Amino acid sequence: MNILPLILSFIVGTSYFFMMKGSIPPNTNCSFIANIWTDIFAFLYGLIIIYKGNINNDNILLFLGGSIIVEHIWQLFPKTL
Repeated sequence: MNILPLILSFIVGTSYFFMMKGSIPPNTNCSFIANIWTDIFAFLYGLIIIYKGNINNDNILLFLGGSIIVEHIWQLFPKTL
C-alpha cells in the first residue's frame, strides 16, 4: 500500500475540518456536528474505500477514504470528550 495518499488525506481532512469549524460565526447556537452515527458510518465507508483502493492499487481511492476518515474522526472528538 502506498502511504503518500494517506499522509495527504490526513492533511486535507484536517484542513477541511478546521475550515468548516472556522466558518461558523462565534457565539452562535449553530453546529456543523451531525449525529454520532453519521461519523461512525462515514468511518466504516472510508475503511471500505481504502480497502478497495488497496486491492485495486488506486491512490485516489486511498486518498478519498483516508480524507473521509480523518475529517469524521475530528468531528467525533467533541462528541466523546
